[in-house]
This record gives sequence, C-alpha cells and structure tokens, in this order.
Amino acid sequence: MNKKAKNTGWLLLSACSVMLALGGCNTVGSPPPEKMTFDTLDPFPLYVASYEIQNQTPENSGFSDKAEEEGFVASVNRTVDDYLHHRFSAVGSNGKFLAVLKEASVQRSVLPSDNKIGVWMNVDKRDRYDMKVVVHMAIFGVGDYEKKGIDVLANRMLAIPDHVTLAERERLEMEALDNLIDDLDGSIQQVLKEDFQILNQP
Repeated sequence: MNKKAKNTGWLLLSACSVMLALGGCNTVGSPPPEKMTFDTLDPFPLYVASYEIQNQTPENSGFSDKAEEEGFVASVNRTVDDYLHHRFSAVGSNGKFLAVLKEASVQRSVLPSDNKIGVWMNVDKRDRYDMKVVVHMAIFGVGDYEKKGIDVLANRMLAIPDHVTLAERERLEMEALDNLIDDLDGSIQQVLKEDFQILNQP
C-alpha cells in the first residue's frame, strides 16, 4: 500500500497471508481471508449539508456477483460500496454531494504461458483478472453550481500463474484489490479538492 493509502487506515489482512509472511502457509484447511474493512477510515469532510451514496450496478439489483463467479477472493462490488459508505462526512450548511457506483466488476481470462515450451506443452498458464470501477460524483447547490457531475474511473489488471499456492493467490488478489481502492481514493480526493472544491482540508 502506498503512502496515500497508509493514511486511510483500512485493513488488508488475511489469516493465511499473515502465516505466509511468517514463513509459510498450509493451504489445506486454511481459514478464508478476512474481507477488507473501512471501519477505521477517516472520512473526507465535505463542505455540504448532506451526502448520498447509491449503488446502481447490476450486481446490486439482484444479479449474481461476477467476482464470486470468477473465483476472485472478494467481491469488488461490495468492497467498493462499503468504501464509499465510510469515506465521506458532511460538515457544511448547504448543498448536497452524491456518489453513484455505476460499475464495480472483475473479469477473468486465461493467458498462455510466457515461454515457448510452456505454450507448446499447454502448461504454465496464468489467470488474468481485469478490475474496473466507475463512480459518478455530483454536487447540487454548491457555490455557483446548480449541478456539476464527474465520472471517476479506476482500473487494475492482475495475472497469476496457475502454479502458485492458494495462500499466495489470495494474497495477490487482495493486494490488487487494495491497490484498486487506493487508485479510486486518490482520484476521488482530487475531484473533491480541485473540481468540486468542497474538501475541508486542515
């Protein structure tokens, strides 16, 4: 996690990952990784009277979760939704801020080996995961704006060799998801500060 994310304080730990860092992890009977949480995250104080978070993704409308279908370690949709619900606080006297989760998905594909022998023998393949998040943010009745809206995007790609252990796979997937949230967080902060100018900074 980079310096920007260290300040946010969310948790990115799994029991298996901790054991791996201490010298190895037995994948047989290993407990599932804990989900990423944002309970200790310091929210962005916004110069608005209120804010609203909406999830308009297909997954939130009752369709199956793509992340679980693809065998990913965690739901990208639920993780981003949880992040958004913990990230903001209203400290102003007028205006409204709206954040709408439009997409939070992961798609899996299989890549061939990166060496000729592996390709010839049809072994040493890699699982590729493409993660994408789209959040529409808008302000109403703030300053000179009756309404102003901007879409924020975040993308991450992860390739995992098929020979790695389950513990290492889960660690890599959680690390990629953490980096995705990290990217999203930085972009949202920039919009709040520079485009909307509603971020209350010390």
